[in-house]
Amino acid sequence: MSGDADWTYKGHRCRIELDYEEDNVKAFHFVVAPDGTEHFADISPYDQSERTVELWIDAGYPKRTGIGPLHKEDLV
Repeated sequence: MSGDADWTYKGHRCRIELDYEEDNVKAFHFVVAPDGTEHFADISPYDQSERTVELWIDAGYPKRTGIGPLHKEDLV
């Protein structure tokens, strides 16, 4: 992914914002549910995949289960 992303999935407005740092790029994942509730998806900041956000929605907006953020493998 070369820049920020905005899309709709199952009535959710999804956004990935990229933060360019000197030595890496971090992704921050935001979702607005159909009822207007805003969520910050606790997904790895190194995952820029729209599909991972969609899996997070399908899983019911899960919280992290350990010390680190969720990864795609946690959601599959």
